Amino acid sequence: MYKEMDHLYKRRILSVSVPRFIWASVVGALESPPLASGRIVGGSNVDISKYPYQVSLLNDGYHYCGASVVAAQWALTAGHCCNGYDVLSLSIRGGSSTNNQGGVLFTVEKLVLHPSYDSVNLNFDVCMIQIKETFLGHPNIAIIPLSNSDSIPSNELGTVSGWGATQSDGETVLQLRATKVKIFTDKSCTAATRNYVSLTSR
Repeated sequence: MYKEMDHLYKRRILSVSVPRFIWASVVGALESPPLASGRIVGGSNVDISKYPYQVSLLNDGYHYCGASVVAAQWALTAGHCCNGYDVLSLSIRGGSSTNNQGGVLFTVEKLVLHPSYDSVNLNFDVCMIQIKETFLGHPNIAIIPLSNSDSIPSNELGTVSGWGATQSDGETVLQLRATKVKIFTDKSCTAATRNYVSLTSR
């Protein structure tokens, strides 16, 4: 399992894995829905049929992270979206363009956080989620096509999708959105974010 996680980590999908300063979850008071922050800045509303692998991870029924379907019973998400969460309070909504209704709700059975996950530096920030049912056979839910290469070409465009905020300090959105982003080299990314985070190869 961990070798597979490392392989997926190297080829992780932009819709799932972004740095914590962009895609973090903040749990509010019990009387109010948990808040989740993220950005799909410059994006536009899209239909789930274009991104059928995109699913919403829910905590007590409220969206707080995105995930991608990678196998019949497995979804891939960021490690910080699993760390410290009770599996009994989690579920996944798939097949819906909105994260608060429609589609199909799945029961989370197990969280497999990478054994080398580092909550401080966010190294190995990856987690596999197993559901009790199957993602297969439902409308607008499909396994994401993975690249055959472990390397991600720089200076090309990748697609980011999710329900993140559309502006700084804004609230997350209910409607699925997507945008194109430039893929930077590790060196360029480190230089651009050195004042905010300390990036590593993991």
